[in-house]
Amino acid sequence: MDHRREGEPRGAADAAHGLPRLGLRGDQLPPRPRAPFPAQIIDVKRAIAWIKEHVAEYGGDPDYVVVTGGSAGGHLASLAALTPNAPEFQPGFEDADTSVQAAAPIYGVYDFAGATGLRSAIAMRDRFLGPRVLLRSYDAEPELFEAGSPILRINDCAPDFFVVHGAADSLVDVGQARLFVEALKRRSRAHVVYAEAGASTPSTSSTPPARRTWCGPSPTT
Repeated sequence: MDHRREGEPRGAADAAHGLPRLGLRGDQLPPRPRAPFPAQIIDVKRAIAWIKEHVAEYGGDPDYVVVTGGSAGGHLASLAALTPNAPEFQPGFEDADTSVQAAAPIYGVYDFAGATGLRSAIAMRDRFLGPRVLLRSYDAEPELFEAGSPILRINDCAPDFFVVHGAADSLVDVGQARLFVEALKRRSRAHVVYAEAGASTPSTSSTPPARRTWCGPSPTT
């Protein structure tokens, strides 16, 4: 199948139902060969800013943007959703609006820092994330690992989340997703829905939103 054309009928069908979809391929973003984190989230933020600026040209609503992704994309979608307008991830475009209204991470990584205490998360941090993604060790710069951990960036203004993970995931421990969702439910005032596939009894859970606090700029009177 030609994946360059695969999305065209899907996109047309979505648009017909009022759901225009815009995506950016890796070759449409600035080239970052072997660039260490946070280069990836900066690129995602640039993409969100561009989409919010231009989506109306494609029939979309810039005030309702949803991000999704799988594995590393799940990490980036979650981190982007939880760090709207964060200046450390928007160098040179600090004034751009990068807020989103919902996120749907699929088998994502939520703990760069090993903050959950999961042995699998600590092993991933020391054996893979440090040497291959951040290109530094946790001991040398723990703050960067913490800044890149969605589970440590949860706040009252988190948008709606639909989290999906597989019970038997051999790469990213399902425990990360479970703990991430638990933390979201404790703190977030938005919808939180979790679906776990592959368990002996497939499970879903959801939390209705609490009363929203004001999360944007101070309203004018």
